[in-house]
Amino acid sequence: MRITLRLIVSIIIAVAIVAGVSSYFSVRSEKERLGGSLEHRAWLVTEGMKESVGMLLAQGPSKKLDKLVERISTSEQVFGVVVYDMTGNVVSVSKELSGKLPSKLDIIFEAFKGDSGKGVYESISNVQMYLFASPVFNDEGARAGTIVIFSDASYIDKYLKDIWFRNFLRVLANALLISVIILFVIRWSVMGPIAKMSEWMSDVRKGKTDEIMNMPKEDLFAPISKELSGMAKSLAMARRAAEEEARLRQKAESIWTKERLKEHVRSKLGGKKFIVIANREPYMHVRHGKQIECIRPASGMVTAIDPLLKSCGGLWVAHGGGSADRETVDGRRFSL
Repeated sequence: MRITLRLIVSIIIAVAIVAGVSSYFSVRSEKERLGGSLEHRAWLVTEGMKESVGMLLAQGPSKKLDKLVERISTSEQVFGVVVYDMTGNVVSVSKELSGKLPSKLDIIFEAFKGDSGKGVYESISNVQMYLFASPVFNDEGARAGTIVIFSDASYIDKYLKDIWFRNFLRVLANALLISVIILFVIRWSVMGPIAKMSEWMSDVRKGKTDEIMNMPKEDLFAPISKELSGMAKSLAMARRAAEEEARLRQKAESIWTKERLKEHVRSKLGGKKFIVIANREPYMHVRHGKQIECIRPASGMVTAIDPLLKSCGGLWVAHGGGSADRETVDGRRFSL
């Protein structure tokens, strides 16, 4: 369960990082787009009223200028309009901004390039505003003052927060969906095969030999399944041999085979040569006319020791008492 939890948390973190980086660039791009759109609208407003304001501003404060300012301030997303003279004094201001203006706005004293304007963001009465200032000129082409368009920019922050919130919900939904898929895949492709293998190993451990051939064959655990199957077969063979040995010992019917006898003697002698020295030879060569016959003398020692010596590959040293023993000797041993 810990591995599954780690996997899910790691994937969720990876998804969150990717979504966060993507959201950051998306929000930044959207902020630039909205700011550019706001600046463009403010520029259009100033371009439409610069000529009229320039002519009226040369005459000083007037009702015509105030009416023009009020009419422009009712435009969509225009919070208010202010007209300044060259000394920075307010010549005309819309009602929405009356009493809310900052004591000093540096933007009105900016050095403008030609008749292009400039924009800045300012907080006016705890409201985020976009101020776009543009110079106005009189009939002689001399600068007469500055128009400042105040646009409500608070909706931009709200819109960007909505983007972050929507992306958060999207990440949360993706994380939940990925978690469910991971749990399903792990349970179906990992936990299920492991449970089958565990059950199979439990049956084999309990001695159910029929289950050895029913090893679960899962693609993911195919190499492990193959090795476990081989180990289970070896274990079953060892179990059967041990049970057979125990049964024979229990009934005192332990059978000495040639291999078992050879192994027993080798373990007792520690690798040394098994040699029997006796007066009685295990085989005698006797001449009958022209023929030589090999006979086994009647002897309890020969009957008991000779099979043991044959099984273990030992050596018998004895007196040759047969009438034809010398004729059958090859210099080292009898030729049987």
